[in-house]
Amino acid sequence: MSVSEHLRPLHHILLMEFLKGSAEGFYKAAPDNEPYGNGPWPCINKLCRHYGKDGAEKISVSYLNGQTIGQFHCAECGMKYQRSRSWQTFEEYAGHAMKLDYGHLWYDKLRKCILEDKLYPSDVAKVMKSTKKTVATRAAEIGLDINVNSRTRIFDKKGERVSADEYYHEKVSEILRIHPELTAKELNELLPGTYAWFSKNDFQWLKERLVTDREKRYWAEWEQKQLENLKDAYSTIQKEGDPNRRVTIGWLCTVAGLRESEIKGRLHRFEDIRAFIGEVVESKEEWLERRFKVMAEKKKELGQEIVLADIRRGMRLKPNTYKKYALFIDDLLKELNG
Repeated sequence: MSVSEHLRPLHHILLMEFLKGSAEGFYKAAPDNEPYGNGPWPCINKLCRHYGKDGAEKISVSYLNGQTIGQFHCAECGMKYQRSRSWQTFEEYAGHAMKLDYGHLWYDKLRKCILEDKLYPSDVAKVMKSTKKTVATRAAEIGLDINVNSRTRIFDKKGERVSADEYYHEKVSEILRIHPELTAKELNELLPGTYAWFSKNDFQWLKERLVTDREKRYWAEWEQKQLENLKDAYSTIQKEGDPNRRVTIGWLCTVAGLRESEIKGRLHRFEDIRAFIGEVVESKEEWLERRFKVMAEKKKELGQEIVLADIRRGMRLKPNTYKKYALFIDDLLKELNG
């Protein structure tokens, strides 16, 4: 292996010996100027009594890509942090320093908030002097669920205190007596947060009592009305429409006076309309076969077979269409002439 001209170990060793007498002395030598000054250094744990004052000791100082990286540890709370801009004041780096370890004091406090004090997520964040996202992430790391106490939240009921379970079940039952056909969206508008609570605690109970938009009477009536319009449109096409034209959803909707997007966008929701569309709307292959059969019957009456030239002359297929369905067309011609 050749050594790069930019990598000259011998030169480096000679330079180390020139500066500090030996390579070992060079590595062990302390810098002439301490980049982060002299300790003790401030702790950045807001729960610690040394926060912003002292208590932290330097673990190491390293140099990487032109940056002076210092790592510090507070023996009082156990927090370890890292910073890379030695010139910044405490106020400038305290909120941005990388926390390598939140420390035993921080985690003990977090456990107490969730397990003993049974605080809600927002209150836990306030006590920990952190964001809800930070608290939730750190709680998950030690196997705790920051939302566990939200599920047993207590509500006032006419001067009494009831559990969240009793509160939500009774409230939903009251709403259902007034609105028997209730969707999840309507429930959330009437009682925000209810659907989310049931999703985590008793979703099956709620699912059995709610309806979807499709199940609502309004949409059931809408489907039947539009289905009748589409059926009438199909009858009109059969009687008065161009027999050579392919029956499509767009044609049906135009004759029925409906927007195509209005029907196509809801096909997945309406079984009856979907079944009717599947029955009368023609695929490209079905349309080609219907047209070919009509032409083949006429040729048969003349004692002739239908050939590709008849297809091209009679249907004026676009080149791309023939290219795409060439195999299907050839097989169909053989079948019709057989």
